[in-house]
Amino acid sequence: MTVERMATPSFSRLAFVLTTRCSLRCRYCPVDKDNRSMAPDTLRRAIELFYGPGIEEIRTSGGDPLQRLDLLDLLLETLPPQSLLRLTTNGLGLNEQLLDRFDADPRIRLVASVDGTRTSHCTERQAASGGDSYAWFERYRARLVAFTHTVTLNVVIAPSQADRLVENIAYLAKCGFRRFNLLPAYYVEWSPEAIGALARQFDKLAKFWDGAWRRDLRLECVNMEQQAAQPLYTDALVIDTDGEIYDNDLITTRALSPDRHRFSLGNIHQLASINDLDESRAPVSWWEVLEARLGSDIMEATHRVDEQLTAFILRLQNLCEP
Repeated sequence: MTVERMATPSFSRLAFVLTTRCSLRCRYCPVDKDNRSMAPDTLRRAIELFYGPGIEEIRTSGGDPLQRLDLLDLLLETLPPQSLLRLTTNGLGLNEQLLDRFDADPRIRLVASVDGTRTSHCTERQAASGGDSYAWFERYRARLVAFTHTVTLNVVIAPSQADRLVENIAYLAKCGFRRFNLLPAYYVEWSPEAIGALARQFDKLAKFWDGAWRRDLRLECVNMEQQAAQPLYTDALVIDTDGEIYDNDLITTRALSPDRHRFSLGNIHQLASINDLDESRAPVSWWEVLEARLGSDIMEATHRVDEQLTAFILRLQNLCEP
């Protein structure tokens, strides 16, 4: 797989790094966590400059947006009624009031990060406070299933949990969830044994999916609907907390964050229009930069687990053919 920078930023999607704060410290997460947040004026300026008829979707990226509800409120107050916000959260900040509000807002498509059973989830997803990282899901899962717009579950597949993938998806489906985004843990170490387990589990999962469809249980796999130039990260016009602009949110990873500004296309507060974006400032190959930082073994593992996911998606696509 060759991963190259997009020729032009994707103007069909905007992604806002409202904050880098997060209430979890997941073992596999490559995203940088600190205490940066976007200034309200930066958020207003970004929406004014970039939001328009060609934008199909807005996303949150970086840390958990529920850590800065004031900025999320401002985003929702500023966005017009016809917009679409894909709101991703680890769930710890949810409460009844927020769930009611999100469900009632036709612009919001909620994405919650849940890795499966309590065991699989808590093995890798550690609450920063030392508390329970799964209790929110057990409390609100029925409410999430009943959402007007189907809630998507981001299911991260850690190397340590690769042999439990089918068990985890089956459990979440039994809870009533139907829409899944499968994310093998990228940019981390995978042993040959773990990759082999992942391959076998994807094979079993394809059969599970086929059986569900044959029973008219319409499970959805978000991976079939969208692809990105680099594993895990979003192809979009990304506005960081400081107003710097990037052509994808790979810059949120720790491997690039120390000098991410060298990859910037410009800054919100220095542009008169989108025509002022300087694409020549971005690196030629994200993949080469990451390999230099992380090492060839980790990048090769990312390549191999991404291949397994791709093969699984192709099997699902073949099952859909008449």
